[in-house]
Amino acid sequence: GEKKFLLRPFGAVVGHISSDSGKANDVLTLTMRYRDYARLFSELAKKKRSGIKASYRPKKLYLILFSTIFSSALSGVLFISTFFIESGKILVDMLEGYFLTTVDEVSSHLDAVIDGIPKIVVAVVLILLIGWVCSLVINLLRYTKFRIERVGRFVSVRSGFFTQSHCFIDTSKIFFADMRQNLLMKLCGIISVQVSCAGYSRRKSRIPVFIPINKREDVLSTMRILLPSSEVSPPTIKPSPKSFFRYIFLPVFIIPSVIVVMFPIIHFFPLWKDVAVLLSVTAEVLSVIFLTAKIVAYFSTGISVGGDTICIRYSMGINFRTVIIPKRNIAKISLTQSIFARRYGYCNMTFFSASRLISPHFVIGIPLADAEKILSASDSNTGIQAYNV
Repeated sequence: GEKKFLLRPFGAVVGHISSDSGKANDVLTLTMRYRDYARLFSELAKKKRSGIKASYRPKKLYLILFSTIFSSALSGVLFISTFFIESGKILVDMLEGYFLTTVDEVSSHLDAVIDGIPKIVVAVVLILLIGWVCSLVINLLRYTKFRIERVGRFVSVRSGFFTQSHCFIDTSKIFFADMRQNLLMKLCGIISVQVSCAGYSRRKSRIPVFIPINKREDVLSTMRILLPSSEVSPPTIKPSPKSFFRYIFLPVFIIPSVIVVMFPIIHFFPLWKDVAVLLSVTAEVLSVIFLTAKIVAYFSTGISVGGDTICIRYSMGINFRTVIIPKRNIAKISLTQSIFARRYGYCNMTFFSASRLISPHFVIGIPLADAEKILSASDSNTGIQAYNV
């Protein structure tokens, strides 16, 4: 439920009820009196009076760090665009004039350092920066006062400043726990935990956060209490050494390509030399970071099969994920091989969860013999559909 800021004086709350149908629009939304909403929650709470009791509230510093890392310039730009569409013409014209003046001032200051930067580049950078700051403020307001409590098999998640959100989750309905890190978080040993669950944070681009951010040791100990079914186990199956180049191929290709493209631009468009050099240096730095992430990904990727769960470690770009998924929630596992993979005896594994709304988990370079063992064990024990392509 959500206690929206404008509805509080009226004693009203917006309630959302979601089933496990696998459809995107399976959420029933009702605006009701708060006392009716409280009575509904009290009926649900009757089922959770016994069992394990635990609670977790992150430090304010960790919430600020979480909001900073997971803020998106694109979502901020979309919010600003919606604001412009809904605002009056006079306000839009005023903000537009202020923005163009700012672009001119920033361009004049940058010209003193780097000659020839087009105003369109400055405008795009400012738009992205403003969008990111806007997204940061929204996340800070959305996830402040975050608190999670568990009683029995039910979990209660509260957060929000202006719009106070309260979610009530049956842990048996959670598809999987998802521990996320970017490269910097990986190197610093901090983790953010999200969960995939019917009805939790499907709306308004909310992050389905379970533990916003914390040190690895603290996250693992908290998970043992709040979600003991999602125990993290060390990987027993690692990528084949022959698949190492498959991990680093793209950044290794991009790094020299940037230089090859830069020199013709400088030769044929000398007026754009400073801009071309700036963009090339930026691209090279990002490519080196990408290469570092892929090397780290090769050594951290792996799979482990426990009693009732499968722990999958893999990477997406410069982001790393550790997914703990119950075997009963895996709908399909597929193996794919390229010509080179067949030659060197490894394959790529794709794990599909039971929900059609969740993206599959893609693991690169697993030895074919180990992958087939996972398929046969999963297929015989849980009825998972196994495909070898």
